[in-house]
Amino acid sequence: MRLNAALAIVVATHALPAAAQPGSAVTDPAPTSHETAVSREPLRPGDPAPALTVDSWFKGETVSGFEPGRVYVVEFWATWCGPCIDSIPHLTHLQHRYKDRVRIIGVSTDSRRDDAERFVEEQGDAMDYAVAHDADRSMTDDWMRAAGRNGIPCSFVVDGRGRMVWVGHPRFGLDPVLEQVVKGDFDAGAWAEAESRFFQLVQRAVEAARAGDDAAAGAALDDAAKIDAYFASQAALMRFRIEINIRQRFDEALRMAAGLIDGPHKDDASALAQIGSEIMDAPGPSSRDLSLAVRALERAVELERGRDPGTLARLARAHWRNGDAARAAEVQQRALDATRGERRRAQARNVLEQYQSPK
Repeated sequence: MRLNAALAIVVATHALPAAAQPGSAVTDPAPTSHETAVSREPLRPGDPAPALTVDSWFKGETVSGFEPGRVYVVEFWATWCGPCIDSIPHLTHLQHRYKDRVRIIGVSTDSRRDDAERFVEEQGDAMDYAVAHDADRSMTDDWMRAAGRNGIPCSFVVDGRGRMVWVGHPRFGLDPVLEQVVKGDFDAGAWAEAESRFFQLVQRAVEAARAGDDAAAGAALDDAAKIDAYFASQAALMRFRIEINIRQRFDEALRMAAGLIDGPHKDDASALAQIGSEIMDAPGPSSRDLSLAVRALERAVELERGRDPGTLARLARAHWRNGDAARAAEVQQRALDATRGERRRAQARNVLEQYQSPK
């Protein structure tokens, strides 16, 4: 039985926040000179946000401190981190959505400044938010290590009073948290308690499913769904993932997937993209309903306005596996057009050539 990366992120990343994040890249665990020289208190939601101690800015206006009344998202990333790159279109979307009310700052942890600067230049408008570089890892220490995190991408939300109110993976929790923080009605303590409860229940459900105890797994997810509407939608998604990845009851999993696509996740591009990918990658060709995967991915592309090359590439692959080479090539060309960086463009071009070649 396999537990794929997306499921592992939900189960392990947040249930064990000090651990490396499955499906994410791991930062260098070796202590820096800054870490050995400075003793710091643990950083918890509600604490004053640490200083922005980057050494240089690649893009956007320099931010020397947190302006009262403005909300900030500080995300640690690196050019060699695939999940970080996959999160760029989403962060750009959030910056466009909130405009001046929110300032998103990407903090590069790359050891070579030139690599990061070149990457940011190649991204152009696809990476449309402020980007800085943490050369000596001092800011990484003050934020990530203090918060018990060593996996990237890792996002922090700072409220209008300069307090760090949330930390987590940008693909899980950031959207509803940011919306509440901007409105001014976010309760950091209540959210942390709810999130902790949710992941404990998810962990219980996964362990029960692995043991073949469907009743216990279902009861745990029922309890998780009672926390609030957001966690209810995530619990529904987890039921599908357990069915397709652990229990491998594919007919039931596909029935659940159809309900998610038309129901709680119809406007969640990230979840739709993951559903489509998991259907395609399910073990055994008889388990795949590729038309359902196409439907999920087409909706995700629609929500993202065709700006995410990763989702476009997934949709192209779904068309290819479904026997529609012409449509696969058409969508892959869109993925290539949206891709930035020569290495990634070369990879996308190779895939396009495969779709264009006769079988």
